[in-house]
Amino acid sequence: MKRHILWTALLVLAGFGLAQAQGTQTGIISGSVKSPDGLAFPGVSVSAKSPALQGVRTSTTDQNGNYIFKALPPGRYLITFQVNGMQTLEKTADLELGRSISVDGTLQVGGVTETVTVTETLPGIVETASGGANYKASEIDTLPTGRTVAAMAALTPGLTTNTPNAGQVTVSGSFSYDNVFLVDGVT
Repeated sequence: MKRHILWTALLVLAGFGLAQAQGTQTGIISGSVKSPDGLAFPGVSVSAKSPALQGVRTSTTDQNGNYIFKALPPGRYLITFQVNGMQTLEKTADLELGRSISVDGTLQVGGVTETVTVTETLPGIVETASGGANYKASEIDTLPTGRTVAAMAALTPGLTTNTPNAGQVTVSGSFSYDNVFLVDGVT
């Protein structure tokens, strides 16, 4: 009799376990994401895609690098891990009815490319080809310079008296015979 009660109790418990499993129509996919050095990787975008699922489910890893997708229908899932600066990782997993599976990922450093586009150009040092200076007689009298026209012209930016021929002035490196100097309209 005791044996009969024991068998009955075992059958009731086994039937109760099967009845519980029949009530669950979904499964759970969870896991963790780590960096290449094995540390938890927060802020990773994780997505789950399956023909058994309408659309795509997305989640973001928490501060411990963990994520979870609850109430997923059974089927084959493509789990995608993405974050800027790292290679995208894709894993497939089969989720059975009423089960919980773990899909972990370790992301590797991805190739980072940057493009620099220059849209402006710098203006030239000299915007115009002309230059000039106006000096008063009082300024010339106080400067330690010669009193010839060539010596006074050498005070102007871009002019020099350093030429093969004495007493001549060159403008911006040109030959002295390429220049014409007018004083009160006379050469």
